[in-house]
Amino acid sequence: MATTLDTEPDAAVKDELFELARACRIFEIEGHGDRVFGHMALRAPDGAGFWMKPSGIGLGETHDWRDCVLLSFAGAKLAGGGRPPTEWPTH
Repeated sequence: MATTLDTEPDAAVKDELFELARACRIFEIEGHGDRVFGHMALRAPDGAGFWMKPSGIGLGETHDWRDCVLLSFAGAKLAGGGRPPTEWPTH
């Protein structure tokens, strides 16, 4: 299923994003938390782009798909909450 701004991800993608959020929290627990530089990404299974933690929240505040943003490979926001982080090109 393609993901757009007005739809939420399907159940399989939500499960993967839950695991991404869990990995973010583990990084926080292990002392790598940072509101700016700490982030991880997950490629969208439909090839649309990649999901990552948005700007403005810390790794430890990432809990599920609602705490992630889907960006195209050109940096356009496709879905999710929050603002894209400025360091998105590193992904």
